[in-house]
Amino acid sequence: MSTATQGNSIAITASNINNGPEHLLVLVHGIMSSSSDWTYTEAELTKHLGKNFLIYASSSNTYTKTFSGIDEAGKRLADEVMQVVKKTKSLKRISFLAHSLGGLFARYAVAVLYSPDTSTSGQLGDPQNCTMENSERTNFSKGGLIAGLEPINFITLATPHLGVRGKNQVCLGLL
Repeated sequence: MSTATQGNSIAITASNINNGPEHLLVLVHGIMSSSSDWTYTEAELTKHLGKNFLIYASSSNTYTKTFSGIDEAGKRLADEVMQVVKKTKSLKRISFLAHSLGGLFARYAVAVLYSPDTSTSGQLGDPQNCTMENSERTNFSKGGLIAGLEPINFITLATPHLGVRGKNQVCLGLL
């Protein structure tokens, strides 16, 4: 099996389709960061989780792109995740591990990628439309799917899901 987990580049060989990783773990960095911030974590997770996991460090929202807003960055992340899912036909499950502002991006991306009804395949914007191999994947329509995959974990670290307190917040757009 040959997969590379460096940003947007994922090399897939024919052997991946049949016996490749089944679980996609998306790592999402925080403000003014890049996928290289996950290098150590990615290596350790790969070592401990094994070949059944594709550890993918997101690179669609690097550095100043984190200032474009949660909606824009979340859509970019959703597009990036869909590209990974399209290229890796063996995937069945998905998890997210995000830090700080990246947790808000990931939360938005999950909402964009969510599909409550798996029987609507073929509609525009339907994550199932991206891969016809999804019919071979286990059907978890009870709780819906994320990018056509069964959601397992959504973990955020130091993410301000409830906003931030204080009257002295600085709008970064004015700097």
